[in-house]
Amino acid sequence: MTSRMKVHVSGPSTSNLVKLKCDASFKGSSAAIEIVACNCNGSLLQCLGEKCRSESVLAAELSAIRSACILAATNGWHHAFIESDSQSAISLASTEDVPPWSLAALVSDIEYWKSQMNLQLCWAPRECNFAAHHVAKVAYGSDVNFIWVDNFPCDITSIVRSDAL
Repeated sequence: MTSRMKVHVSGPSTSNLVKLKCDASFKGSSAAIEIVACNCNGSLLQCLGEKCRSESVLAAELSAIRSACILAATNGWHHAFIESDSQSAISLASTEDVPPWSLAALVSDIEYWKSQMNLQLCWAPRECNFAAHHVAKVAYGSDVNFIWVDNFPCDITSIVRSDAL
């Protein structure tokens, strides 16, 4: 069983807190990024899946984090946790070290969005990020990009509930 890290948020009320779980799938130069957004009660707000081109798994994971930042800004979720199961992506997006040239634009975009809002990047083990991983499979196999804002598929709803436990 995987232990979970409890996060204590101090300051303003957490009633407007949003958690965005993101993941990426990668094969060749093709990738799919996925984001599952939940409110502080664990209820689904949105699921997004889109295909993109990528040079590496790490670039795809950073693209997912950047898309989560943009989704948070677009929806006015200015107080959010962005979770990824990629320790490398979270580490690279959280450090002040100069990133590799090929990833610099992605890291710079993430830094910009973090400076505009109260966004916290967190690593989560894959077992705790299964909802985003499942949406990744759906997105990778899909011919079109998608965003669900209601009428979520039952399997996604069930997985999100189990992720919240």
